[in-house]
Amino acid sequence: MLFTGIYVIIIVTSSAALPPSRYTSENNYKDLQETFNEIPCLSVGGICMNASDCPEGKRSQYSGLCPVQQRMSVECCHSLPKSEKRCRYRGGMCMAHDSSCPENLTFKEARDCELNETCCILVH
Repeated sequence: MLFTGIYVIIIVTSSAALPPSRYTSENNYKDLQETFNEIPCLSVGGICMNASDCPEGKRSQYSGLCPVQQRMSVECCHSLPKSEKRCRYRGGMCMAHDSSCPENLTFKEARDCELNETCCILVH
């Protein structure tokens, strides 16, 4: 049983050190290299990102949850970065313009849909 506990800790630690490529802009390689999730932030359900990219009111109430990167203005945020403009990472799907997607569920800023498509946010 002790071996299993150590094994889990090793997996969590090693995966937390990987850059969160799904949360960074595809075209911003610098952000991809500089930011990565840290266990204190992940443990409260957040994502480590540049403080300026965290939407207003979504920054964690606790400072220092990304301690390794804090000196680079990286904070724990409870939202996707403002710079994330891909439809599927916003919870949407690219659909034909003539599909029946309500206006209030359309993500107009999506940059990965084709010209004849609209990003429709999927809700359950």
